[in-house]
Formats: sequence, C-alpha cells, structure tokens
Amino acid sequence: MKAAPAFRTILLFAILSVMGYSLLPLLPLEYLPENKSSTLRVAYTWPNATPDMLEQKVTAPLEASMSLLGGVKKITSVSGFGSGSIRIQLDESAPVDLIKYQISNRLRQMYDRLPVGLSYPQVQVVRTGKNEDEQPLLIWSLSGAETPADLQRYALEVLVPQLSLEAGVGKITLSGGNDQELRILLRGESMTRLKLSKDDVISAIDELFEDATLGTINNDTYRQKVVLLRPAGDNTEELLTALKNLEVTERNGRVVRLSELADIEIGEQPPLGYYRVNGESGVRLLLYKSPGENSILVSDRMKARMRDLQKDLPQSLAIHLDNDEAEFLKNELQKVKQRTLWSLGILLLFVLIAYRNLRQLCVLVLGLAATLGISFIAYYFIGVQLHLYALAGITVSFGIIIDNAIVVIHHLRSNKPHSVLPALLASTLTTLAALVVLWRLPEEWKLNLLAFGQVLLINLLASLAVAWWLMPALLLKFGLLNGTGEGSANKARKFKRTQVLLLRQYRRILGGLINYRKTSIAAFILLFGLPVFMLPNKIEGWDWYNKTIGSDWYADNLRPYIDKALGGTLRLFSWYVWEGSSWRQPEATQLYVEGKMPQGSTIEQLNEVFKYLEAYIGGQAEGVDRYITQIDGPDYGQIVITFSDSANSGAPYILKNKLIAFSLNFGGIKWNIYGVGRGFSNEGSSSAPVYQVKLTGYNRDQLQRYAARLAEKLAVHPRVRDIVEDANQNWWEKDRYVYSLSLDQKEMAYRGVSPQAVDRLMERFNRASYPDIFLPDGMPVKLIRDDVFENDTWRLLNQAQTIDSVRFFVPEIGRINKSRAPLAIYKEAQQYIQTLKFTYTGSYRFGSRFLNEKLDELKKEILPGYSAEVVEFGWRRDSGRHYEIFLLVVGLIFFICALTFESIRQPFVIILSIPLSFVGIFLTFYWFDFPMDQGGYTSFLMVSGLAVNGLILVVNDFNALRKVKSNLSELDVFVKAIHGKFLPIFLSVVSTVLGLVPFTMHGESEVFWFSLAVGTMGGLLFSLVVILFMMPVLLCRLKRAV
Repeated sequence: MKAAPAFRTILLFAILSVMGYSLLPLLPLEYLPENKSSTLRVAYTWPNATPDMLEQKVTAPLEASMSLLGGVKKITSVSGFGSGSIRIQLDESAPVDLIKYQISNRLRQMYDRLPVGLSYPQVQVVRTGKNEDEQPLLIWSLSGAETPADLQRYALEVLVPQLSLEAGVGKITLSGGNDQELRILLRGESMTRLKLSKDDVISAIDELFEDATLGTINNDTYRQKVVLLRPAGDNTEELLTALKNLEVTERNGRVVRLSELADIEIGEQPPLGYYRVNGESGVRLLLYKSPGENSILVSDRMKARMRDLQKDLPQSLAIHLDNDEAEFLKNELQKVKQRTLWSLGILLLFVLIAYRNLRQLCVLVLGLAATLGISFIAYYFIGVQLHLYALAGITVSFGIIIDNAIVVIHHLRSNKPHSVLPALLASTLTTLAALVVLWRLPEEWKLNLLAFGQVLLINLLASLAVAWWLMPALLLKFGLLNGTGEGSANKARKFKRTQVLLLRQYRRILGGLINYRKTSIAAFILLFGLPVFMLPNKIEGWDWYNKTIGSDWYADNLRPYIDKALGGTLRLFSWYVWEGSSWRQPEATQLYVEGKMPQGSTIEQLNEVFKYLEAYIGGQAEGVDRYITQIDGPDYGQIVITFSDSANSGAPYILKNKLIAFSLNFGGIKWNIYGVGRGFSNEGSSSAPVYQVKLTGYNRDQLQRYAARLAEKLAVHPRVRDIVEDANQNWWEKDRYVYSLSLDQKEMAYRGVSPQAVDRLMERFNRASYPDIFLPDGMPVKLIRDDVFENDTWRLLNQAQTIDSVRFFVPEIGRINKSRAPLAIYKEAQQYIQTLKFTYTGSYRFGSRFLNEKLDELKKEILPGYSAEVVEFGWRRDSGRHYEIFLLVVGLIFFICALTFESIRQPFVIILSIPLSFVGIFLTFYWFDFPMDQGGYTSFLMVSGLAVNGLILVVNDFNALRKVKSNLSELDVFVKAIHGKFLPIFLSVVSTVLGLVPFTMHGESEVFWFSLAVGTMGGLLFSLVVILFMMPVLLCRLKRAV
C-alpha cells in the first residue's frame, strides 16, 4: 500500500470513529432487555361471582368480541373468584393505540348487556417479557403523628399527583394505609325475631341514597327535571344520624329503625395485606417506572423531585427513602466497567509481552478503537438496545477483535505469497454463523441474548473491515512492514534449532497416531462419548430390543459398566451438569423466606408470626442491608432479605441456617427458605419430581373426563402418587376448598322449611368480609351479624336450627360437602386449559418415559380439537430446539467451509472439531462443579464458531503448501502449515481466553457471564489439542501429496 492511499484510509477511519463516539451518549441504556411487543390487559371484577359464572357470563362474550381484531397474536384469559382478566398479545407491528381504542369502543357497546354488578372493564397496556408485578423502582416511607388513614390521604392528595407528573413514571401505589369503611353490626337476635334479612337492610339503605324525581319545569326554550338529592355521606355525623334514623320496616304498626337493629360505626378497613421495610410499618409510596425508561435517570430525577416536595412537608411528617433498585443497576454497570478495563489491560499487556514492540501495540490499540467507533454507528442506526448483556458482549468481543488483527499482522509481516483473506473471511463467517442462530432461540432466551448477538456480529464485521483495510495502512505508517530487522533476525536464529527439534518430535507423535488411525479415531470417539446411556429401558413393539438391551439382566449386570465405558465425557456432563442446570436472572444476593398457614387461618395470625421473624432478622444485623416483608393473605407471606456489598460471602448461608432453625419453632406453618445454597422446605420431600400435563379443548366437561381418564392410567404405577386432576396453573396459587349444600326438596316441604328460610339461616354462618354495598362517594358498607363469629360448621351440622318458628337439623334437609375448587378457569385462544399434576417417586427420566407412554395411549382416545402435552420447565422445555440450533450452526459452518475450500472432505473434518472441542466444556463444568445456566449454553455456540477458526487458517496454508510442496507427504505439509500458523492461532486463543478472565472475577454467583466465560475458555483451550493432535489424524495421509 502506498503512502497516499494509506493516509486517506487512516483519515477515513478516523472520521468514522469520531462520528461513532459522538453517537455513544445517544444510545439507550437499560438494566435488562425489554420486549417491544405489547399486550393489552382487560380487567374486571364481579363480587361473589364463581369462576364458572364469570367465565360464562363475562369472559367468553368479551373474548369472542375481541378475537376478530386485526394485529392480535394470541388471547388468553383468567376467570377467578370475583375477578377476571383477558390478555391480548399483539404483533410487534400492530398499532397499539388503535387496537386499544377499538377494544374500549366494543366494551362500551357490550357493557349494558353484561351482568348487573360487574365493574366497568379497564384496559391497560403492559409489556411482554417484563414481569407485570415487578419490584418498584423506588420506595419511600411516610411517617408522622397522624393516623395511617390521614397519612394515606396526604400521600394520595399531595405527593402522588406531584410525582405522577414527572416523565418516566409508570405508576405509584400506596401501601400501609387503609381507607375507611362503614360497618353495620346487626343484632342477630333482633333480626331473627323480626324475620329480617340483610337484603331488607340493604334495600332500605339503597332507598336512602336514591335520588327522587319531584317533577319537571317547562318553558319555551328548555325542559328541566327537578331532583331531590339524598345525603351523599360527605359529613360523617350527618351520615351516621341519617342511618340511625333510617326506617327499615314496619311491624305491628310500629316503625323499626336501623338503630334498633344494629350498631353503626365508621372505621378503617381491615388490612388485606401488609408491606414493611426493615420491620417498620407506615404508609409507603411504591414508584414504578414506565417501560423503556432508563432506571438510573428516572431514579435520580424522582429523588430530586421528592427532595423539593420535602421542603413543603408539614413539620409533623417525615419522608425517608427505603429502597432504590437503581443502586443495583449502578453496581452492575460498575462491574461492566471493571471487566472492560481489566479485559483491555490484560489483552494489551499480553500483546506487549508477546511482541515486545510498542509500535505494534499502538497499531492494535488504534485498530480496536476504530472498530468500536464504527460499531457505535451501526448500533445507533440499527437500534441496538444496550443493557447488561449487550455491554458485556462488547467486552467479550475485545479478544475476538484482536484475533483478526493478529492474524493479518502476522501474515503481512511474514510476507506469505498466498492471500489470507479467504481464510480470514471464512473464520469470521463461521463465528457469525454461530451468532445468527440466536435469532432461532426461544423467545425468553432471545429477549436476553439478541442484543448480545447483535453486538458481537456488528463488532466482528467492523473488525474484519479494520483488519483488512486499516491495519496495513497503520503498519505502513508505523514502519512495521520493512522486515523483521537485524536484531530480530539474530534472535530468530537462536530459536531455530529448538523449533526444528520440537517439530521433529511433533511429527513423530502425529506419525504414530496416523499409523494407528482406527485406534486413534476410536479413542477420540470414546473421549467424547456415545449416548448409550440415553437408550430407553423398553421400546414398545421391539421384541428383539426388549429381550437384549431392554432386559433386566442387561440393566442390572452390564448397563452400568457399558454406560461408563462408552458414555465418555458426554455422560459425565449429561448426568452431573445438565441435569442440574437452570435459567437464572442477574440480581442482588437475596434470601427468600416464604410462609403459609393452613386454610381457616387469618392474615393477622400470619402477620404476628412474621413479626417474630422480622425481630429475629433485625437482631442478626451482620451483612443485612434491608429486609422487605409482604403478606398477601393467610396463605402466603414473604420476606426478601438483601445483603450489603460489604457483607461476608458466608453471611447469607449463616443467616439461612439460623432462619431454618428458628422457623421450626412455629408449628402448623409451611416454610420455604431459599436463595443461596440448597433450599429448605418443610412441606414434605422435594426430591421426587413433580410432573404437569396441560390438556386443552373447547368443551370443559369433556376436558375433565379426559383428565380423569389420564389419572386412571397413571394410577396403575405404584410410584405415582398425589394425582390432582384439576391442579392450579401457577406455583403461587394455593388450594381452595368450598362447602356446598345439596337440599332435599321433599324433606324441606315435609318440615315446612322454605328456600328463603335456608338463605336467612346461612347468613348466620357467612363470615365473608367483602362489602355488601357502596355509598355514592365510594365508601364500602359491610353488614355483619353479631352472632356470625359464634357459629361454625360443627354447630351447623350438629345443633338444631330455628327459622320462622320451625325447628330442624340441617342434615335432615340436605347434605353438606367439602370439595376442592379451582381458583380460576384458564383459556387460551378460547380453548379451556386444565392441568393435571402428580408426583413420581423415582428418577426424572423414568418418570418422563412412563408419562409419555400413557399420553400416547390417551392421544389415541381423544377427539380432534383436544390435546394433551407435558409441561416442561427451564432447559427441558426447549430441549428439542437445542439440537435443532446446533445442527443449524453445523450446517452453516459446513456450507461456508465448502465454499472456501471447494471440498467436501475438508469441511467435514473441520466440522468434527466442534464436538471434540466440546470435551473441554464438558470437563470444565464437571471437574470444577461450576453452575450451568444460559451462559453455559451460549458457550457451546461461541465455541462452535471460534474453535474452527484456527483450523481454517491451518487448512488454508495446508492447501497452499500442497501446491508448491508436492514432493512432501501430507503429514509433512501439515507440520509446515502448523509451523507457520501456530503462533497466531495460539495468540488468538489465548487473547480470547484472557479477555474472558475478568468475567470470572466475581465468582460463581455471577449469572450468565461466569458460566459463559469458563465454558468458552475450556472449549477454546481444548480446541488447541484438537487442532494439534486430533485433526491431523482425520486430515492427513502418510503418502506424498497430490
């Protein structure tokens, strides 16, 4: 390259780099990736409605009206006790606002035809891929001398409106304060004596607050109605007076007022849940950010706004910031910064030590800076979403970027006659091929790894352009293309004799391996492993198999030894690593304590137990940053304990063991304590695997019959237990039991008991806490009989009851049954979903095999339109996709190599280096017992693309040398090719490995990056062994090259 073109090239790349760095502040930054596709959620309530009523009367009609909307991808619904929701998942290109308007319009048209008492359905936009109930970004506590109700009123009227005006705020909720309610405590004796029911009182209250039309005023221009407005309850004293004087009924010519039947009071509603930070109660403001907003910027902006509001705060009130989730993001970004600096420092130090030339180091640094600058331009115009995965992807790419530069520099300075561009292009494309398949991953995987793949892909393409055009120009300007120099030549002569001796020994080793080629190949195969350990015990219809490999004698006497002998490293990885793999999300070190009480308990009882736990945790202050308590009901409470950065690494484990011992002091409570180490649960043995089967169909009754049929098939196995035909869909849902009274009409007629009398009787036993009516201002009204708390199921069944002067026993007129009731009815695409769950006492693989056999039998019986499939979790759910993706990677790499070398045999040999390099990954995770998560899976893709790069360079030189060294054997030609390319290959692998070392600095608890780093490092280091000793056996012959 001449001086003038070199200067123009350097100037062009400098301009592009400056443009890229100027665009860097404009790139969006987020903590975790966010899916841009939207979902609309329609929510509604119908007090006291059962799931069946809600689904038939409300959910089904609404679903039908929305199913024909354009841009809808999927519709799912949940109909529960008193509330339901419909989720409409939209296509990414769908106009969200337009579809929301269409849904709102249809709701207005249909609302009058829906059941009376149903709330008006609310439509809101949510983002898929994000937890709808995610943790709040900021939590403030408001305290003072006022009552919780007054504190809540101040927060709702003053603080929330001001904070909601700020940009980036999604929603603000309050916790800790309770609204007021009107309680009417009915005297049961008076109600029974006067033969009154709650409905009679409710009707009288409705009439009190109903506006009365007095008439109309007419003139020539208008006609106006005259209405008598009833009291609205604005004044508490007036409201209580009006209610006490309310005429409920008339008996024997005497007016019966409400004050004669009940005591009336206004007070705070009983809490439906508790939320405390560090054991302290009070009113708390929970601020959630809008989707797509920068967490750090929103946090800083809202904290500044709250400081301004505190200046006008009454002296009796105080506001304290309890939690800021953005602090964790700042810490993670600091980790990224540390990794980046360490990676750059290690790589540059390695290059300096390897070349011992400051000018060459400057060339690599300038090339790396130009690559990043050009990449930033692509990020901006393509719209790459920067988050923790993308930022770490940039750091990971440093080693790969330097690889390309090292190969080009080494080739240009060695003055090789053939071009390195085809091999460099092929090796880059193979790496890109491994990244392209990220677009084929399951949705939740792709959400996290898509930007990671985009960053690597862009950086690799930019590095290829920089290596091919900018590097020669820089080498020329720095005077590095003028030969090695006299001093370097003298040093090279000193090592020449050593190199010759090493190459002779290397050739002897390869010659021995090739002479025993079949034995060597067999050893390579056994090192990787044959999947004989995956063979099933029995195969239906294969008698020869069942009598040999499937026989009991083979399983007991031969299989354990054959599996070990032939399974290789694949067996070790599958049994001891893959089985324990899981999907993890990056989060702070936290300990979770969950507790639930049996049915019949109250939320106050569980709250008292959790107060003891909070006091105990508060006394164990070492390493604890904060602990947040959330109690949603008697059947679920949770404490999330977060540890400070300065905490001892063993503090979470110590506290977990102490909490396990302390929790056992409370009988009757089921505990789950997890987060670090092995989780604890006293709900029973958790070692036996639990299976779920999802049945779908258009007829719910038929679906229940199919579930019962499958349960019959499963029950024949002695290891199957705890079969639930209609299990809860989600792990957090708790079983609910209901009492049903089946009346005998003949007995009722014989004893003179009317249905209305039975209804009034059941009022005495109804402890439901939901409001009976609402006043015009929205205040809830509860009517409670004073005798309801004295009555229970035993009294109902065993004591005589008197209604309307008729004395009888309830078992004489009917039968009471207690049964498990599903919490909700689930539908997808207007198909009912039913879940069957059972436990298998034994191996997961054997249980899966048995379940699949029974499902195959069931599928032969079910009608078209119905389906039954196993619900898988984590890695197992997409195991089939894993193999498809790897086959796609292999196919792309084979196609690229075949085009490059115009051969079928050589690309086939190159492809074989991929599974052999996996041996390094297998052994790394097995030997060192590292955790396997999505990062470990990604390391397989990385090694697939990177492990073949060095071999491609060797094969490229091998083919070039065969043409000019036809008198040598293929083995000698391969040795010469290794001699010429081993240094850049070694430097490339080591630079990539060193670039990944900073990702192991924070230990095994680092989600994704630790397993990605150790897996890729192990695979790449073992790929050197594959290139040096395994590939020549498959590629070379001892006879002369042709």
